[in-house]
Parts: sequence; structure tokens; C-alpha cells
Amino acid sequence: ATTVSTRKHKYVITIDFAKESNNKIYNGEVPYPFSKSYTDTVSVFGNKIIIVAQRSNKVKISGIFENYTSAIYTQIVKALVYYYCISGEAIEISDISLDYFYKSELKATHRIENKNINQIVSKTEQLSILKNLNHDAVNVIFEETQRGHSYLIALTHLVKSYCSESPYDAFERKWKAFNAVYRQVSGLETEFKRQSFVRKDLVDNPEHYPLIIDEVNKLNTDTIRSKVRWIKFIHNNFSTIKQAENYKNFVLSNDDYRLAEINQSTITVREDFLKEKGFYEDVTAHLADIISNKRINNSHLAATLCIKYMYFVRNKSVHAEKIDSSFRLTALSKEENEIIWLSNLLDLLLIDLVNGHEHF
Repeated sequence: ATTVSTRKHKYVITIDFAKESNNKIYNGEVPYPFSKSYTDTVSVFGNKIIIVAQRSNKVKISGIFENYTSAIYTQIVKALVYYYCISGEAIEISDISLDYFYKSELKATHRIENKNINQIVSKTEQLSILKNLNHDAVNVIFEETQRGHSYLIALTHLVKSYCSESPYDAFERKWKAFNAVYRQVSGLETEFKRQSFVRKDLVDNPEHYPLIIDEVNKLNTDTIRSKVRWIKFIHNNFSTIKQAENYKNFVLSNDDYRLAEINQSTITVREDFLKEKGFYEDVTAHLADIISNKRINNSHLAATLCIKYMYFVRNKSVHAEKIDSSFRLTALSKEENEIIWLSNLLDLLLIDLVNGHEHF
């Protein structure tokens, strides 16, 4: 690599937070796009972030904050995401300054005052769930790779999901985070294949999903049934006789007694389809066997709720198939309770996926 002496322009960005603690959270050399072997120094403390960027060409100072495709701006975003993920606290930014040096001499200083800062989070928001993220795993966002970018995108959506105006907005942001991750880890081209890939991984490697597995293990049939709109889900996903085989396969692919009890109690919805296609005996026998043996498969339950069922909920919401969710007169509808419950499950799956990214 060329020596740093050719890089005469130095930019020092300091982001101060409204917090006392100055403990060091991260310090490292972080690559940036098209940098060959060059890096920026990123230091993250409890009360501030310092980024030192050396460049061979002069960079327009205002553009650093306004051009969201600039390399320095990306480093700022990485550092902020890292800060919020690791601290798990909604701490506001109190001050941002940038010092520009040419050949080690301070030439200009640019400050963004508190009132002009667009806060990433506001102090009332709850980010404590993010404390479950493994510090080393979050380091993936500093990589200048496709994988690093995907996890960075995912974590920006996850952090912002806690700052959403409504539970529906929060859920949509979490789903975008999930989408960025399963697109990356699967490397496959269709939504169905990508989601199937994550389901298979969850079933084959439950040890990589401790948070979501532990959570669904606590669930009973009545709780799940009270939270979800299973009949709507069946009507939507298996709407015609042509999909009778898909419905049969869906039921047979799940070996968890809680799902079996829910499917058994709603089977009348598609009984005619199953009988017409000759699948009814297979399906009812499978359900009866699992229920009588109280078979537990937390991976199947987690995958069905977090992937197949949530995808149905997400599509109903995004494709404008229902009235805007904020048009309501009471505090919480059944649907809103459902989306909050699902969001909490999706949080855990996302954190497991980030923490376990090395195994893909």
C-alpha cells in the first residue's frame, strides 16, 4: 500500500452523546469502499464516537453529512449502528463536529448544533433487547463485503423499528431487517426459496437460535391461538382446491403438538378440499399422532410463526389489502396486539441470526 504521506487530507468526525460514561466499546481499523488497503480509524466510547479518515483528495465537508452514499458517511452510519446495538440504550446525540486538517494543520471546523441534528433515536425508546447481540458478531457490519452491507442494512432497520410511530411500522421495519438477512445468508433468488432456506437452517441447527427457541418453548396452544388469525391465514394461503396439496404438505411438515392442535381445530375450513383430493385421512392421522404423543418441535413452531405466518401478515399489511392501521378509535385492536406479539418474536429470531452469522 502507498504510505499515508500521500493522504494529506485528514477528517476527524466526533459525535458526542448525552451520556457520562467514557468506557471504550470498540476501536479498530475499518475499510471503506474502493479503498484498496486503506482504512479509517473508528473509536466508539460510551459518550462519543471518533472517526479519523485520511484521504488523498479533498472532500466537500458539507457533503460528508448530506451525501449518504459517501464513504465517510457510511463509516458514520456503521459506528452509530454499532453504538446503539452494543449499548442497548436510546441515547441522544448532543453534538457533532468535524475537523479538517491539511498536512497535519487544522484548516476548518464544521459543527452541527444539537437543534439541527436529526436524532436516530429519542430517549423514550426501548432498545434494551439489543443487549442480547454478541459484540463480536456485530463487528460484521465493519466488513467491506456484501455480507457486511447486508447486516448493516438489517441492523439500521432493526434499530429504527424501536422508534416507529405504530406497531405496524415497527413490524415492517423488522421484516425489512429479516429480508436483508435471509437474502444474504441464502444467496437464493426467490422469496420462497430464501424463506425455505432459513426454515431448514432453524430445523437443522436449533443450537444457533437459542433466543427464539427458548421463547417458543414457553408457548402453549391457547396463547398462540388467541394471538393469531389462523383461519384467515388458511383462507389466504390455501385459497383454492389447487392448493389442497400445499395445505396437506404444510400440515405434514410440522411435528409440533401445539401447531397440530391449532390445525386440528381449524381443519373444517379446508376439509372439503382435502377430502376431494384424497388427503383427508393422511392429514387427520398425522395430527392425531402428534397430539396424542404431545410431540414438541420448537424449531417447527418458530419457523412457522416467524416465517410462514409473519409473511402472510406482512403481505396483508404492505399490499394495501386493509384500511390504514392508524384509523382506529381504541388503543389496541386484536390485530395490533398480534403485531406487537409477532414483533417480539421476530426480534429474537433476528438477534439469533446476527449472533450466528458465522455458521452460514
